[in-house]
Amino acid sequence: MTVVYLAAEPEMDYINSESIAEGLGAQVVWSWESFEALLAEQEPDAVLIHGGAVADIDLAWTQAAYRRGVLLVGLSMPFEEMQRITGDKCLEDPNPGYLALSPQMFLVFQYDLKVEHEAEREAIDHVVLETCEAPDASRFGWYTLQRGTLNSFVLSLDWLP
Repeated sequence: MTVVYLAAEPEMDYINSESIAEGLGAQVVWSWESFEALLAEQEPDAVLIHGGAVADIDLAWTQAAYRRGVLLVGLSMPFEEMQRITGDKCLEDPNPGYLALSPQMFLVFQYDLKVEHEAEREAIDHVVLETCEAPDASRFGWYTLQRGTLNSFVLSLDWLP
């Protein structure tokens, strides 16, 4: 599994980047440009984004990656920021108030859609992520969707498929 951590500038990074690199096996980058250089080699399976690095990210990339099933994890940022990063307007914060208790909270957003007809993917994404409804089974072929969020301390990504 390829994991990348887009860290904040060192003076803003209250999370120990080295421990994330060791504990989660993440490659740490300090800018969006460095992240893009890694993308030329391989798309990551999971991207951790520090709240202090959000201003530099490419929302079109993060939202498209989320729809492709890339796991996105926000560190030290409000839940609403992760909704914006993923473009998933419909998930609700499972534990409101956790960020106030710990600024080092991890917000994990997962979206994994499998479709019978690839041409239907964009329409199903729209229904699920923007209108917050369940796709009409009579309108689409078969599909499976694993989707959810959690906010907690993440010690390992071993539970990922």
